[in-house]
Amino acid sequence: MTRVTASSAPAGLSYGSAPWGASFVQWIASQDNALQADLAAYWLDATARIMLPERSVYCHYLQNQQGEIVLLLPLVHHNGVLAPRFSLLTSFYASLGCFYGNTEPTLVQGLLQHIFGHWRCCSIELAPLAEDASDTCAVLGATTVFNAVCFERFVNYYQPINSDFAGYIAGRPALLRHTLKRKQKKIAALGGETRLYQTVAELQQQLVHFHQVYQHSWKQPEYSSRFIDEVCLAAASCGDVRLGLLTLQQQVIAAQIWFVRGGVASIFKLAYNAEFAHLSPGTVLTAAMFQQVIDIDAVSCVDYGMGAEAYKADWMACKRRRIGILLFNLRSVSGWLSWCRHALPRLLLGRTIR
Repeated sequence: MTRVTASSAPAGLSYGSAPWGASFVQWIASQDNALQADLAAYWLDATARIMLPERSVYCHYLQNQQGEIVLLLPLVHHNGVLAPRFSLLTSFYASLGCFYGNTEPTLVQGLLQHIFGHWRCCSIELAPLAEDASDTCAVLGATTVFNAVCFERFVNYYQPINSDFAGYIAGRPALLRHTLKRKQKKIAALGGETRLYQTVAELQQQLVHFHQVYQHSWKQPEYSSRFIDEVCLAAASCGDVRLGLLTLQQQVIAAQIWFVRGGVASIFKLAYNAEFAHLSPGTVLTAAMFQQVIDIDAVSCVDYGMGAEAYKADWMACKRRRIGILLFNLRSVSGWLSWCRHALPRLLLGRTIR
């Protein structure tokens, strides 16, 4: 690892930074078992390799005297005219980001101060974050120090699970339950069948059906099919992916990709063939996926990702906001310019939440 410095570090610790690489993937993989899929090492690695320019991702860390990482923050370095700006390693395919390791406030705040001081970046954008997470609270506790503004990134629907599937579905709106019952009966009468796949070998054969259905859906073309395939196969090697296909007369008419990790089922991709909309295949397949993750995988929560679309409220009882935090280096001209460009409009438009 390179760029190691001991400036301002707590006793017995030192700061460092290095380009994203296999050693960091392995370290995060050793830390992330309790985290949902889009925080997993395989997800970050696919993001860094596929979604971002080469060598634009750096890991900033705090390590002990034995060279063991204590706290790590992966950031994307964006070139600027006067100074670089940094952002959390994530993409529009992820609904959450975080620090990794010991998120004690003094360590989190110290690492951020070091990054500003050592790299002379004008700003750091941390988003999306869980509002109640320990690392988020650590940053929010020092908003004045970092001249930070906090804003809502998006709404996240979710469903805590405290019963079996029968109990869960009984609590859904009557219109959804009645529609589901009718369409399940009709699809079954036509020979419809739902199948779930989760091994690497199965995904290698069946992912093509997801892409075919997606192409015949109402949705815009996927930005990166390669990212979807690679992250699904990597997740399958850990047992984390659930690919659901609804087939009617040997034709796949609906497909969904969910991830199960850390007790959370994350709904990732949904699509159905628009020609079969009258059968509500998406609704029928969603119910089958819920039954799988509740009764078989025994998750404690189902997360519907980004967006406040009205239909999500039929399946989810709760919603929360995912936030972003913009931190600025006002000791430099570029920091002031960045503040004026990014923070001032949010303040004037009333889009900050703290």
